[in-house]
Amino acid sequence: MILSLFGEIVDSIWRFLPEHFLNVSLDWMQIMPNHVHAIIIIEEDAHPTGKDPKPFSGRPTLGQIVGYWKYQTSKAINRDRLPGDLIEVWQPNMFEHIIRNENELQAFQIYIQNNPGAWFDDIENPSNIVKLKEAEAKRNNAAFFPMGVDISGAGRGTRPLQSTDVSVK
Repeated sequence: MILSLFGEIVDSIWRFLPEHFLNVSLDWMQIMPNHVHAIIIIEEDAHPTGKDPKPFSGRPTLGQIVGYWKYQTSKAINRDRLPGDLIEVWQPNMFEHIIRNENELQAFQIYIQNNPGAWFDDIENPSNIVKLKEAEAKRNNAAFFPMGVDISGAGRGTRPLQSTDVSVK
């Protein structure tokens, strides 16, 4: 994906994280239009001092690392804005998963690499608003079976429900 100015800020601060947290290494990261996927590695030992004049001392939690990333990007994006014009950059929470082995790591790396291809079908993609409205209209106009129609057994098989499967009592 081609990054916007805000995406470039998110990316530059991502790349700076190991300079601030000396026992952090970065793996895959993908910036999407409405979310970010990232693999952060918290190591046992610190690497040599980075470019940050005041690096974090100690062993940070994932929450501290992500909190710092969110704070620094929000601060940079809103630096020249007036108080009433501030942009809310991040959602207040995050979804995290501890990767426990090499197989999980590879699966997450592949998922992150392939995520941009899924954006075209993502329901939150603004270009899909027409699809969303059509799906809602179909759902709202769905035909319901009248009282007395027996649909027992529907959904138990491997084929779709056929009109001949429905019997009226």
